[in-house]
Parts: sequence; C-alpha cells; structure tokens
Amino acid sequence: IIVSGKTRSDAVITILINGIETITTPSLSGNFSTQISIGNGQNIINVIAIAADGETKSLKRTVTYSEEDF
Repeated sequence: IIVSGKTRSDAVITILINGIETITTPSLSGNFSTQISIGNGQNIINVIAIAADGETKSLKRTVTYSEEDF
C-alpha cells in the first residue's frame, strides 16, 4: 500500500508496520509518500514525524488485508 501525508519539510518520517521500520523524508513542500507491504489480516501502521527542533507528531492506523474472495 502507499502511505502518504504532509509534515514539516525538515522532518524525518518513520513508518512502523509489523515490526518493520521504513524511514523517509518529505519534499521541500512537506509531502511524503512511500510504498510498504502489509500482511494478511490486521496490520497496525504507526507514522512518526520528527522535526529538526525535536517536535514529534504521530499517527496510528489499522489496516486489514484479506485475500478471501467475496
């Protein structure tokens, strides 16, 4: 899936999902986007942005994935 958002341009973004850490940085306008893999079932995605001055913002989302035919 694609995880995207907007934050301060000087931030470092850490995305944690199922014990796997992905680090990315935003563009000069603060936009970021990265593709991550999720597993079957419930996946908890934590997005943490840490600005150069130490300010931290975080967001947690739960995504459920199923290969079951409906």
